[in-house]
Amino acid sequence: DKKKKFSPEARIQAEASMSAASVTGNYRVFSGTGMSGSLRVRGESGAVYAKAEAVLSKDEQTLEASVGAAAFRGECSLAFSLLGCTVTITGEGSVGSCEASLSYRHMNREWEFGSKLGFIAGTGFKVNVRY
Repeated sequence: DKKKKFSPEARIQAEASMSAASVTGNYRVFSGTGMSGSLRVRGESGAVYAKAEAVLSKDEQTLEASVGAAAFRGECSLAFSLLGCTVTITGEGSVGSCEASLSYRHMNREWEFGSKLGFIAGTGFKVNVRY
């Protein structure tokens, strides 16, 4: 049939993580006419983790690799919506750590990039835009 389209896809995922203790909080920051926001805070102690993900297709491109260990690590995400677009900014930090990560994601109406590096203490970020 001439109407069939060739649409290859490759998908690989692996993840392992463990922590001695974890806490998460979600808070609504503000809301108003046409605008809203939320805050998410997460912390872990005694964390060990590894993650690898790759998705390559015509609809999605995702590449992510991370590995690390930290005595304490945490992240804080602030998301806000304005005029139909949602932006999420995430800051990550760690103490007593050795870790590295890099991520890129593009899907239908969504884009994300992030990076983290740490030795003894580390910082990282992620920016996600949905439109």
